[in-house]
Amino acid sequence: MASETFPGVPDEDAALGGHPEPRGTLIIGACQAGVQLATSLRELGDTEQVVLVGEEPHAPYQRPPLSKEYLKGEAGADMLTFRTHQWYADKGIGLAVRERIVQVARDDGGGEAVAESGRVFPFKRLALTTGAAARKIPFEGSEFEGVSYLRGADEAGILAGQLRGARHVAVVGGGFIGLEVAAGARAEGRNVTVIEAAPRLIGRAVSEATSGFYLDAHRRRGTEVILGAAVGRITGRHDRVTGVELADGTVVPAEVVLVGVGAVPRTELAGQLGLAVENGIVVDSRTLASDGLTVAAGDCANMPNPFVRDYGAGRIRLESVQNAV
Repeated sequence: MASETFPGVPDEDAALGGHPEPRGTLIIGACQAGVQLATSLRELGDTEQVVLVGEEPHAPYQRPPLSKEYLKGEAGADMLTFRTHQWYADKGIGLAVRERIVQVARDDGGGEAVAESGRVFPFKRLALTTGAAARKIPFEGSEFEGVSYLRGADEAGILAGQLRGARHVAVVGGGFIGLEVAAGARAEGRNVTVIEAAPRLIGRAVSEATSGFYLDAHRRRGTEVILGAAVGRITGRHDRVTGVELADGTVVPAEVVLVGVGAVPRTELAGQLGLAVENGIVVDSRTLASDGLTVAAGDCANMPNPFVRDYGAGRIRLESVQNAV
């Protein structure tokens, strides 16, 4: 896929190969945290070069609506973007999309990142806002057409198309994304079953009372919720999904299966830099990684948190808009 650069990236930064002079800040990850960091640098008076690099073909956009308004067709891609292309140009923020960074190296004086395309991005300062990827579990049958994950706009578009012709939908995972998709599908008259391995919904994020509230709300609206159930395999016929078979042999019919079982922080580049990684890039209260030079923020970062002292060594990796900004 060809590289696309929106206004604001100086021509010399588009050079392939070579060793350009390190300068300014490079932000790898064109997501909420990345956009906020670039914005804050300009608001705080930083006049040096700021370049924001993302691997998706879209300008940075909001992800929470993907499982709600966007999936139902109530919001288009233009309504999800944080800023217009012209805004980045006006602020002097370089925005490079369709650029997947595969190699990064640095020292005290800066470094460079190399994209899959061969393009080189030099920097004096580096920030990793690489986010997280959908956790994929290799269920038997997970390759069937109609089995989906939801993390980005392209995946949401595929899922929306699959849902249009479906009468039965199975959601594996009773977290926020799974429940939001389930609610939307049920509101459109589809038969929906939520399958959760834990004894309650959203167990890692909310209290038992709140879990019960969500359970009652979904069941009142006609969604079947199966708790404490393990998936045995995904069934199919002629390469097309037909349902989910539970470990006890029960088969839940489905033309569409959404697997929403959490997210995995993207730490590959942090590993190349030798940064401490433990359920995300380990950072201090200033969001500095273990090298004391690299900043990490958003879904990829594991941060100190005074409210979780009793577990997790007082640290947490929190996937939320509030944490990203």
